[in-house]
Amino acid sequence: MSSRLHLLCRILIVLWPLGCGMTAHALTISQFTASHLGMADGMHSQRVYSLCQEADGSVWWSVKRGVERYNGVKIQHYRMGSTGGDGQLAGLKVLIRHTRQGLCAFDNEGNYYVYSPILNRFNLCFRLWKAVGHPIQVFDVWTDKRGTWFATEKGLYLWHAGRLTLVHHPAHQRGVSEKEGRRCCTWSP
Repeated sequence: MSSRLHLLCRILIVLWPLGCGMTAHALTISQFTASHLGMADGMHSQRVYSLCQEADGSVWWSVKRGVERYNGVKIQHYRMGSTGGDGQLAGLKVLIRHTRQGLCAFDNEGNYYVYSPILNRFNLCFRLWKAVGHPIQVFDVWTDKRGTWFATEKGLYLWHAGRLTLVHHPAHQRGVSEKEGRRCCTWSP
């Protein structure tokens, strides 16, 4: 959930008893709508790697070889193309994120896709493994006004204006995030 939605939920939790004359009312299960989606509903896999929700209420998630969207009625699958990198041997792992460019997906081989709502598909924008000249494992991607950041096994790369730069070379880097307006990298031994 977005930070604004979290804040709204917190405010409602605090103000709810005040609006009810200081009496707390428990909600029952019948007041919630929940459903289980599975392979019979059109999912390609029940192993979900990442999940996000759009403003229109549709839910997106990534599975082993692509991204799926549920609009409340049906599930649509968006397959990520075969890339030719070595990661196919271990199995492709796709993750999905909201970025400055919109909805994007990337895989552990360094293929970066951006969703086009007009074409209703993910377009391949960049192949990190081709740019560095060898197979490379990608752990996370982050986009800001400076460009697209790739946290990889070889270090932190920045892709901007068609140019790739190795920004930092650690032993292992697991993720890129923003904290208090600054980029943070997480490391593993």
